[in-house]
Amino acid sequence: MIGLFTGPSAFVVAVLGFVLCGIPQSYGTVDSHNYMIWFAALLAVSRSADMLSVDAVIRAVRRADSGAVERPSVSRAYAFPLRLIWTLMGIYYFFAGMWKVIDGRWRWIFSENLRYFIYTTWYFRHRIPRFAHFVSFQHAWFFWLGAVITIGFELSFIALVLFPLAPGLLQLR
Repeated sequence: MIGLFTGPSAFVVAVLGFVLCGIPQSYGTVDSHNYMIWFAALLAVSRSADMLSVDAVIRAVRRADSGAVERPSVSRAYAFPLRLIWTLMGIYYFFAGMWKVIDGRWRWIFSENLRYFIYTTWYFRHRIPRFAHFVSFQHAWFFWLGAVITIGFELSFIALVLFPLAPGLLQLR
């Protein structure tokens, strides 16, 4: 987390994540935590320790001792792993939304599913704020609108991330 031995640490996290997240899967539990393994693997092979890490401070001190004081330059080597992570997130969101449309059809939108999901999420956290009561007692159209917005967000996330509306905002140099 602090960036000490970042590459090897991320590799260890990916391997341990594969093993440890696979244990519940062996007993019939189907969880979708595999994105964490992919993100750790991408961080293990990318230049993720060049800024804001202990490794970067150690390298900067060594460079300063040798007389070379300069900052890392802007590079595609930093943007490409982020784009891959965004693409993976977009794929996860897209397929979640796609299956809601294909398999759930109108039942997912026009049911009490979203109301119960919100309420049980707060219930399992052992705290139900006043806002939860306010939300859970809204009219059905409130949740129908929320379900439509959720599906629209999931289906369009990958396009919104990879093709931003402001072209100069996220340029790869």
